[in-house]
Amino acid sequence: MNITDAGTTLVISEATPEEKKRILAATKQPTEHRPETMSRKEAAAVFGVHPGSLKRWEKSGKLRPIRITARTVRYDAAEVRAIVAGGER
Repeated sequence: MNITDAGTTLVISEATPEEKKRILAATKQPTEHRPETMSRKEAAAVFGVHPGSLKRWEKSGKLRPIRITARTVRYDAAEVRAIVAGGER
């Protein structure tokens, strides 16, 4: 079985019928609740700062990133809104 990441879609090829059945069964199961997230660019727009500022805030501990990959970072939208509203986490 080959799996290729095509952005927001995974392309699965050369899967056996058993693998296809298992994958389809897994996709039909309910998923756990995931928090709403923002990209670095979206969060920077909410704060009104340059995206590089968020990197510095991460290093200083002011903002917690959610690392998807080495280059992809998201932020908890509720945490961003709380900081903007003046409340600390």
